[in-house]
Amino acid sequence: MTASQLEWFNNRFVKVDSGCWLWYGGLTNGYGCFSRDGYTCSAHKISYEHFVGPVPLGICVLHKCDNRRCVNPEHLFLGTRVDNNRDMAAKGRHGRGATIKILTEAEVERVREVLKKNANWGVQKHLAETYGVSQSTISEVKSQKRWKVSTPPSEVISPPKRLTKNSSWVRYFMSKSSMKLAP
Repeated sequence: MTASQLEWFNNRFVKVDSGCWLWYGGLTNGYGCFSRDGYTCSAHKISYEHFVGPVPLGICVLHKCDNRRCVNPEHLFLGTRVDNNRDMAAKGRHGRGATIKILTEAEVERVREVLKKNANWGVQKHLAETYGVSQSTISEVKSQKRWKVSTPPSEVISPPKRLTKNSSWVRYFMSKSSMKLAP
């Protein structure tokens, strides 16, 4: 970091009673950002590199204080993405601070029952509030992006009528698959 960049960096945070150095420069998703050599970098990562040392490739700079705007090197530590996810879960945080909530099978079934009757956005929002999840989670239950309805293994899916067992595409696909065609 050049002397002018360092001076600019040092004039973009304020030290507060909690010990955090709060970044008041640019923000991206709540994290401080800093332009260096034509690239936008995380301000907390730049702080760590300047005051502590280099950050190895593939390693993240994590916050002990859980304050995205903090650039105090004493509040920062290195870890992998897995470490970051574990740290988030241990602190009961996910994404932007939302508590992690997983729907049970019974809850998913109840949500589907309600959505069969009325699937408008207002109902989805109400269900999300009721079950303590986001509206997008309810939407994913509805669209089966998550919590897909499983087909019982006893049901064998027959090929469409326009494809025969002797069709080259079907023979190729079946040679690569463990599925068996119905007679």
